Parts: sequence; C-alpha cells; structure tokens
Amino acid sequence: MLRWAVHLEGGPRRVNHAAVAVGHKVYSFGGYCSGEDYETLRQIDVHVFNAVSLRWIKLPPVWTNSRDHVREVPYMRYGHSAVLIDDTVYIWGGRNDTEGACNVLYAFDVNTHKWFTPKVSGMVPGARDGHSACVLAKSMFIFGGYEQLADCFSNDIHKLDTTNMTWTLISAKGTPARWRDFHSATIIGTKMYVFGGRADRFGPFHSNNEIYCNRIKVFDTETNSWLDSPPTPVLPEGRRSHSAFSYNGELYVFGGYNARLNRHFHDLWKFNPVSLSWRKIEPKGKGPCPRRRQCCCRVGDKIILFGGTSPSPEEGMGDEFDLMDHSDLYILDFSPSLKTLCKLAVIQYSLDQSCLPHDIRSTKSASKARRDQINAELQALRSLLPISAQEKERLSYLHTMALVCLRLRGAQLFPPGLAPPAGPALGTELLSLLPGFLLVLSADSKLVYISENVAQVLGLSVVELLAQGDTVFDILDGRVGEDVHKKLLLAREEPGREVTFVSEMRTSKAFRLQHGGNRVVAVCGRFVALRWPPSPSTTAFLALCTPVVQSPADGEAASQDDVFQSMHLLDMTFIDVTESVTYHLGYHREELVGQSWYSLLHPEDADLAAAQHRALALGAGAGPAAGTAVLRALRKDRACTWLRVWARRDGGCITCTCRCLREEEAAHLRARQPRAAAPPAGRDLGRLAEQLRALADSLSPPAAAPRRWPRPEEAEDDASVCLGNSLLHPPQFLRFPFEQKIGCDIPSVLSRVSSLQRC
Repeated sequence: MLRWAVHLEGGPRRVNHAAVAVGHKVYSFGGYCSGEDYETLRQIDVHVFNAVSLRWIKLPPVWTNSRDHVREVPYMRYGHSAVLIDDTVYIWGGRNDTEGACNVLYAFDVNTHKWFTPKVSGMVPGARDGHSACVLAKSMFIFGGYEQLADCFSNDIHKLDTTNMTWTLISAKGTPARWRDFHSATIIGTKMYVFGGRADRFGPFHSNNEIYCNRIKVFDTETNSWLDSPPTPVLPEGRRSHSAFSYNGELYVFGGYNARLNRHFHDLWKFNPVSLSWRKIEPKGKGPCPRRRQCCCRVGDKIILFGGTSPSPEEGMGDEFDLMDHSDLYILDFSPSLKTLCKLAVIQYSLDQSCLPHDIRSTKSASKARRDQINAELQALRSLLPISAQEKERLSYLHTMALVCLRLRGAQLFPPGLAPPAGPALGTELLSLLPGFLLVLSADSKLVYISENVAQVLGLSVVELLAQGDTVFDILDGRVGEDVHKKLLLAREEPGREVTFVSEMRTSKAFRLQHGGNRVVAVCGRFVALRWPPSPSTTAFLALCTPVVQSPADGEAASQDDVFQSMHLLDMTFIDVTESVTYHLGYHREELVGQSWYSLLHPEDADLAAAQHRALALGAGAGPAAGTAVLRALRKDRACTWLRVWARRDGGCITCTCRCLREEEAAHLRARQPRAAAPPAGRDLGRLAEQLRALADSLSPPAAAPRRWPRPEEAEDDASVCLGNSLLHPPQFLRFPFEQKIGCDIPSVLSRVSSLQRC
C-alpha cells in the first residue's frame, strides 16, 4: 500500500543539490537557493536528515589551515552528482557562478566527516553539470551532461573504478542515447536505465530547439552496448530535472519539468524492465506539489524526497522564471506499518485520541497549535524591533530571530542607558563622518552591534548581513578564519591591546558587479571591560571597520586624511607635491622638489618601483597609462611608512596618488600584487646593450653642455628621452633592477658586450 506518510517543513531550502542515503540518514550536498550569493567561493554545505528522529542538522564547515587543504574541500556548487561506495561519498561535476564547471573528484568520509581529493588517473571527463552518476559494485558511471569546454550536450559514458581510481571512456556499441542533460540514470541489475533530460533537435549544440525524450534507453554494463527498446503504448510526458529511483527491481520517476509544454509535474510513474511497460501510480495521502530539481533517496522501504523549485502560486503553474524554492520534505512509504496506518486513520477521521496509547496518539493538532503560538510570538517580537515598518514587513522569521539575538547580546553586555543605539539614533551625520562602520563583538566572537552605515561600505543592510550568520566569521572570507581567531584570542588575553586584521567581507551582488568582487575591510579594535569586574560576559571587542581602497576612484568616497599627491618628470624627479606630505613623511615640499622619487624608497622595494616606472614610461602609447604598487617609503626620521601608489602618466609627466596603509593592509595587498617582471638576461643582454648604445648616441649631450632636466611642457611624447637620461646619468642611490641582477652599471655592460663581440 503505497502512501505519502510524512510531510515536514523547515529543512534546508535547496535546489539542484545532490544527496545519498547512508543507513538511516540522508546526506545532502550543496545546491542553491534564490537570492543567496553564489559568486563568492565558499565551502559546500552538508545537511544530514535522520529518518528515525525526522530531524535535520547542518555539519560545521571544515577549518582549513593551508591553501593545499582548501583544495580538498569542494566549493559551493549546483548541478553536481553524489554517489556512495562503501563509506565514502564521491562528489563530481557541477558548477559555480564564478568558477564555472568542475571536473575534480572530491571524496567525503561519512564516518569522520572529512574531505579529501583522491589521486586519479586515466581519461578524466571534461568539466560539466547536469550529468547523471550511478554505481555498480565499486564503479561509478557518468553519463551525459552539458560540457563547459565543448559548450555542448554530451552522450559519453565514463567509468571510474574506485579500486584503482582510474577513469575510462567507454567505447559503447549500438545506437547511443541522445546528447542530453538533467536526465536520470538508474542501475537495475547490471543495466543502466536512462530516462528524460533536455536535448536539442539538431544535435549536441544548444540551439534553443529543445526536445524531451520520453522513451527509456538501456545500457548493458556487461557488454558495453546500448540496447534497443520496443515502443510501449503508455508513456509519461518527456521531462527534465525529475527524480528517479529503483525499488524491488522496478524504476520509478517523479516530477520534473517540460519547457515545450511549459509545465511542472508531480506525477509518479513505474517502469517494469521485464515487460518494458509503464504504469502511472496514484499513492494515497497528500504528496508534493509540482516541482523540479528536487532530491530523492531510498531508505529501506521509504523514499525521502526534499527540496526543489516550483512556480510561484501567484504567477500560475507554468512560468519558468517566477519560482519559489522549497524547504519541505515528504516520505513515500512502500510498506507502512500498522502503527503508521492507525495514526493516519485517526487523523483522517478526526477520531478521539484520549483512549489511545501515548506513543501512537497523533500530535498533529498539538504541533500545529504550538507552531501557531510560536508564529504569534515571533510576530510580537518583530513588532518590538526598533526598525521601520517597511523593514519589518520584509523580515523572515530567521531574520527576526537574528535581530532579537543581536539585541539580547547587546543588552547583556551594555548596562541600561549605555547600550549601543539602534538604527539612526546614533546620528546619521555622525556616522557619515566615520571612514567606516562600527562593529561590536562579544567575547565568543558573536555579533553584538553593527552601525547602520555598513550599507555604504558593503552594500548590505544590518538585517541582510545578519542573514549570513551571527558570528564575525560568517561575514569574513573563510581563508582568514584561523588568523582572525588567533588575533581575537590574543586581544582577549590582553585587554586594551589593539589588533588589526584585513579580510574580504560579504557584499551585495550589486556591489560585486560594480566593483568586481567583495569589499576588503581592515578591522581595527580592542577588547574593553564594560563593567567591573571584567569577565567574558562583561567584555566586548570594539572595532572600526574601514574599507581598503582598491583604486583612486574608490578613494573619492573614503577619507582623504591619509592621502598625498605628487607630480614628477618622466625620470621620477619631484616637480610638485601636496603640503600634506609633511604630515605623512615629515618632509616639506621645498625639500622634495628636484629630488628623485627613488631617494624616498626602501632599498628592498626599488625593483618593484622601477618595474612600475618602466611600465609607465615605456608602455605608454596613445593616451595615458597607469600602474599601481605597494611600497615602503622612508620618512624624514628614517622610519618606514607603507604606501599604496597609483601612478599615472599624462604626456610628459607622471602623477602619483599615495595612500598610507597599516602594516596589515599592506601585507594583504602585497600578497595579491603581481610580482615585478624579471630583468632581461642571457642572449637578450646583447640586444639590450645594443639598444642602450644607440639610445646613448642619440641622446648624449655635448661634453661642455651642462645637464638640465626638461620641464614637463618641454618633454618629448616618447618616454625614451627622459628614461634615457635617467639610465645614462643615474643618481648615486639608484640602480635599476637589471643592473642589480648582473652586478654592474650600464657603462660596464656596454664595454663588456663590445669586448665579447670583438672576440
């Protein structure tokens, strides 16, 4: 007696995910949910459903200490596959909005919950998504999908033998199944049954002439051949993104979508591989609504179906783009117990339950009453939040609880009357004067307060930021989690000690599209005891979060207090500098005019500065050229100051915009700064010397003529004039990178090359 026996809400809201059954548990990997950020790389999430307790849990992310370890954990993705062999789940394929499709094999140990990447050999399939994966003995079979590199549908069969981790492209005999993606492939016995999927009428390339095959294709794994299937009188509609599973040697298909019919399905069909016949099944009970891209796993005699997406009820049942994602779960029971049937009968006929044993009384009415009560309390809490009515209307229950927890943590830390103000109470004008936003953390790194001007820095409101999680690690780049944890621990052990860490922070999609990525933010703060005696419950981390400027355009919206500008000839001699240089470097303007830029630099940064200079001087064609570098400048007191230098050449002069950096900001930017190109060597040395000799002959002034630097308006458009002067008459403190590399100056190079050529 086939029956929909259980319906639960509140699970992970996931679409196009992958799942496997392990004993009485179901492991769900990845997928997507509309509105979430899938451009930022983060670890794939893993949710586990217990089919006995009917409860979901989410496994914690894996801490990664090195870049190599990061590669062992798959990034968040959708359209991938998951299979179970022994105690290992193998994840393959899928795609992400940033990285595209993937063909790395990942393995997950269900006992230790650890990830690793097995070393494979053989012919690895091309990266793709929308493929199928099924298991026979110790081998995984991959079929179809949409290949990223070839940009077409596939109908290849690849086999991974997990005993030796070898990939093989199967040379199949017979008439193959059509190229397709988002189909299903199910192993029954030694045969693979392929059904549905999206294909193109004219071949493997997508031309928007989609077709949806509704005939079964059978592949025999013993003979490596495709078998011909006779036509059957009754067939389900063709579809893609459906679910398929086997039970008692028969194939079942549920749900899916057909774009040509503009229709989602929630029907259940059974295929008998012996008679090669289809039959539509009508289970008892209330089943799922029409949907696609859900997951379906078998646990004993029960089928666990969860997630997926459906047309929004307000838009009707056929619109492909107005969709709602599901967080529900249904259990289809092939063999319901007498106890289950009794419970369902009591509920169906509203029978008196007072005389029944406690363990079989239905708790549906009581559960609904409790849910209604909880919902009413959440609505009451939402009404008390100090935010606008418009924001309250947009709050989900999750957001409501996040904001309430934030307020409760603040009330616990701050005494009455001194709590951090919520919303605009702090003063919009005061916040606008800050170079960043304010952040308060509890001793265990929980978010306590975020100032409203965070939206100006990250493009996310406080509510949207809290949706990422309730700790500071949930809004930071996961790669710096360990370093941030250590610094916060150090600051907590030494109250009053100021610490700084730099990391990317989560931002809105609009921000990432405009700026090309997430915002890099420097967090500077210290732990303060708010009440005496100090304890973890009375100390808080107070910090100012300022954006790390990535370009001069970004700097227009940031503070200008840490910026100075200078103008140079093409050989980097100062001809003007703003007065603010005195505050930052200690020099007066008059002391720098006529001096070389290189006289201010730390000797170890000369190569990098010269590379930037060379790129500006020699790489400028028609129009201005620009470059950027992170350098150390020597103050007048001989201390070092880190600078982010944006240099721009316009005609006969170079303009530099210099922004002072903290050491942590400089380290973050240096790590992402491309290395300077190596100076020419080997056989190119002769060519360089020849060019320098020609340049020297054309530019050498008469012996008696005094050397004079040209004014900007007198400079040639060709950079070789000023650069040649700089090369032929270098200051005592300046040696270009190639001179340092070979250990001599330009005249020595010329004489050595000439002597070699004579020999």
